[in-house]
Amino acid sequence: MAVTSMKEDRKLAGRDNYALWNRAVQVSLGSAGLISHILNEPSTLVADVQGRYPLSGTPTNTERSKRLVAEYDLKKDQASAFSIVYGSLTETVQNKLPDHLVDFALPNPMGVTG
Repeated sequence: MAVTSMKEDRKLAGRDNYALWNRAVQVSLGSAGLISHILNEPSTLVADVQGRYPLSGTPTNTERSKRLVAEYDLKKDQASAFSIVYGSLTETVQNKLPDHLVDFALPNPMGVTG
């Protein structure tokens, strides 16, 4: 997946344009239906999926399948949200991020925006 980018003048360059950047990122994520990925901890989103797709004592293939699809969709949405946030940072800011925040295997867009 390619990193989503925004106009250069709206990218986060430092604290001087943080308010404009924050608003632009929230609009981008909101329009994509991904705002929950910066408003909630990843564990909350996972718990929501597990609550919507509970497994019985002896889970059926259908139960497991529905949950796996929902978990896959959640991971895909997390990666999309992370891509929007990461693409909204100038290269200078991207390079200053600690390694644990730039983990494409376990993307956490909330960690970058928080």
